[in-house]
Amino acid sequence: MSAPGAALRCLEPHRLSDAELPMLARALVEARLPADDLARPGRRLFRFAERPGETAGYGGFELCRTAALLRSIIVLPAWRGRGVGERIVQGLAAAAGEAGATDAFVLTTTAQGYFERLGFRQVERSAAPEAILGTAQATSLCPASAKLLFKAVVP
Repeated sequence: MSAPGAALRCLEPHRLSDAELPMLARALVEARLPADDLARPGRRLFRFAERPGETAGYGGFELCRTAALLRSIIVLPAWRGRGVGERIVQGLAAAAGEAGATDAFVLTTTAQGYFERLGFRQVERSAAPEAILGTAQATSLCPASAKLLFKAVVP
């Protein structure tokens, strides 16, 4: 691992294989985040690393027509406080944009301020596309109290 405080050059997303899903699930469960639907079709889940063999965090998205629900974002403890989360969110938004998304959404119960600092803004659930509202995250995995945030994806 890089020395503490070392600048991260680039966090490259690596698509997770089915065999790697348990690592993401374990990290999410330890952070008390939902992990029940990771293996369902339609999820694009990634491991983020500065160099091969050094996982800094995970994240993914579900493409819902031209909207993407960013989800399962987690920074591993040794990498926290070093800008990794921001780079993961940027990487996910870029990947979603490449996949055809023009809008990104996120549901959160604890990180609203963080996502707002990254340019997201809170929206009412009624303003979200039906495809986003129909995801497992929106219907059952995240509580009704979770805030929905939105940001346009810049191609």
